[in-house]
Amino acid sequence: MLKQKILAKGLESERQLSSLILESIPSGIVIINPNGQIEYVNDAVESILGSSETVGENILNFDTVIKSGLSTLITEAFSGKKRYVEGS
Repeated sequence: MLKQKILAKGLESERQLSSLILESIPSGIVIINPNGQIEYVNDAVESILGSSETVGENILNFDTVIKSGLSTLITEAFSGKKRYVEGS
């Protein structure tokens, strides 16, 4: 039981550190599921997508994503289509 508590405390510390790192990055980070539903965003995403209410929404419904052409890339990624990116 003591070992489980130590492991749980270590895991919680790792989660807190990961969260701190993600929130301090000035670039927007969005985690979406295979259906396009947003599961996580860091603070920088609000200024990029123009909304603070993004979790649970579909990434393909945001004007910023549509106008930038990212919606096509995201849809292709969901379908499994591979794309060559120069320099990669």
